Amino acid sequence: MTVVDASTLTVAELVALLTADRLAVDAGCDLLDADDNLIADITDDFVPANSSVDRAIYRTVHGTARLTIDRDIQWGSQRLRPFVLISDDDTTWVRWNLGVYLPSTPERSVTGSGPAPFNVACMDKIDVLNTPHGTSVSVAPTDFPLSEVETLITGAGESKVNLDQTAAATAAGSTQTFSIVDEDQTTLQICNALLDSVGYEALWVDRDGWFRSNPYRSPADRPTTWTVDAAATDTIIAETRTTSADYYKAANKVTGIRTNVDADAVPVVGDGIYTAENVADGFLISREDQDAFALRSQQRAAAAMNSGVFVDEIVPV
Repeated sequence: MTVVDASTLTVAELVALLTADRLAVDAGCDLLDADDNLIADITDDFVPANSSVDRAIYRTVHGTARLTIDRDIQWGSQRLRPFVLISDDDTTWVRWNLGVYLPSTPERSVTGSGPAPFNVACMDKIDVLNTPHGTSVSVAPTDFPLSEVETLITGAGESKVNLDQTAAATAAGSTQTFSIVDEDQTTLQICNALLDSVGYEALWVDRDGWFRSNPYRSPADRPTTWTVDAAATDTIIAETRTTSADYYKAANKVTGIRTNVDADAVPVVGDGIYTAENVADGFLISREDQDAFALRSQQRAAAAMNSGVFVDEIVPV
């Protein structure tokens, strides 16, 4: 089994992989220390079926995860890095890391048969910065906001910082003060305010655990990263919907009787008594066959009317 990182593949290779006729998918998890160094691959103790990762770029903390592992770890300091493996030939597997996560309080059920695996909610490592800063921060007009952001991140104990350097030499231009009086002001809010002052997008952490930010570009100005044909028969793009077929006590035949007839008239089938029958299930007549029969019936009726067969039955009004 050969494993390659997704970052080593070209866009064309990734598209070919993800649109292959057959895909095999697997998942695993790494245990990391507080500096994101690998301690162990704990895939054998990882329960993918009960785990999930969710990301939304407009949330304060972009990523969350619910992971299930069958081992105890140092919950207060160690980190988890789930990953997914995809292959189209069962030989070469492409690996995507899904982010670095900080475990919160783990839950573990204990039954008569023994303890169950730990189920733990996790937060994207950007949550390290999502706490009150605790001191005032002042940026002078000649200071460089990007450098200040790096200092704030490393000051929180994080070393993996990879900010786009386009505005590295751009000074603040005016004094920016973040006072300790604002008790709820977080380090992340200060970082994002400084980034915004030089036209950068909000801080985020990539799938490998690096703090990132780039000059902001409107979505309309960004290059296309993926094109999906929503009209294709094998597309994965579709409206979310639920189809329900409840056959319990469903009538196979429905009979209706007309009541607005002459008092002396006795309703008969076809004249006052009408039925609808489920012939698809009872007689294996498909919808297509029924539609064809209905069309043929209408065509015959139209032909009969045009030829005068119903001249005595149909009176103009």
